[in-house]
Amino acid sequence: MAPPFTNADFDAAIAEFQRPLEQTVTDEGWEAAGKVGELQLFRRSSKADGYEYMARGELVDVKPDIGHDVFVDLDYRRRWDQYKEDTLRVVEHDLAAKKASSDEEADAGCPKALHRIYWQQQHRWPIQNRDYYLWRESRRQDVDGETTWIILTRADTTANEPEHAGCIRVHDCRQTVVLQASPATPFSTSVYVYYREDPRGTLPTTLFDWALTKGVPAWMKRFVQACDNYGTGSYEGNILDGVPELTRVLDESMKKAFAF
Repeated sequence: MAPPFTNADFDAAIAEFQRPLEQTVTDEGWEAAGKVGELQLFRRSSKADGYEYMARGELVDVKPDIGHDVFVDLDYRRRWDQYKEDTLRVVEHDLAAKKASSDEEADAGCPKALHRIYWQQQHRWPIQNRDYYLWRESRRQDVDGETTWIILTRADTTANEPEHAGCIRVHDCRQTVVLQASPATPFSTSVYVYYREDPRGTLPTTLFDWALTKGVPAWMKRFVQACDNYGTGSYEGNILDGVPELTRVLDESMKKAFAF
């Protein structure tokens, strides 16, 4: 099996992280879509059905190594994001280590971890649930003298596991996350995030709008709180924050859809 990610993929992620934001926005047609703390959110229409998203800026009072560990630790993620084990789990562990031990390709000073993950996104009727089999590789490497964490995720297009009843299997999904110590703010992290997917089916625009105005800010609040509590053995958070608002938005969308 060919590796899901190459060194060139990681080089491209670093190049996007280092590229001036104004140049990225102007050259690639991104539109400002909001702000969460010191993170600016952008989106643009995707060739698929939906949008592509980008976030640039800083996570204040979150160190990059902690941000990385909280992001990739799925056991902890199930606690602070309240997923069940059957909807978010690692299917195959640490494939990079197995590959390195077998063909001696371990790169000194560039620790990496490759996992295969199952993820199910559960939605309220009438939107069908989506599920994903994903490759995710994380690397820590030196970039211009700064320790940098790069996390690449994409759909496993060769997955042959049967689809779950009531779920639409997403075959086109990609995410890039780059984290590096902020040069301007002590104990904080410079961030680049890119995300896109083809959800395979029509989703109401109200869902995309809610995600930007309510869903992402609520998730970021939980993420920062999870970083604060990482390693303490405690977490107080609730993924249900904002759900009543989402319910209201979807109800209004349904009323409009079936109004005569």
